[in-house]
Amino acid sequence: MCMQIWQWEHAINDAAAAIDKRLLNAIFTKYSLVKHCNALKRYLLLGQGDFIQTLMDLLGPDLGNKAGEMSEYQLNGSLDAAIRASNAQFDDADILDRLRVKLAKPTSMETGRFCCCSASFYPQCVPFGSLHYCT
Repeated sequence: MCMQIWQWEHAINDAAAAIDKRLLNAIFTKYSLVKHCNALKRYLLLGQGDFIQTLMDLLGPDLGNKAGEMSEYQLNGSLDAAIRASNAQFDDADILDRLRVKLAKPTSMETGRFCCCSASFYPQCVPFGSLHYCT
């Protein structure tokens, strides 16, 4: 027996609804999309004001140095100190573990200020001395 077109449409729509429900559940529950979007907003888009102010106060003296003289280890230390000195310390440990400073190979004339301000905000490891959020 052959199914009528309306029966196929109904079966396809039911399958699509079930798949959509499972996919949305996985994205929002298992992978915590909202939590990660909020973290991007707070840390990369400068929404966590006290953290950003503390971080900039700690990094201020180093930003005038040549980019080649900057230490990823020292910058990550400043990042950790800014987290501990601000309300960011109360954030989810999973979120805080994803905050890192990565340095790429700079040109000879770049300063730390240029490197920290020129990076784009992608949720992956980006060049220069930028703060980023790894997913």
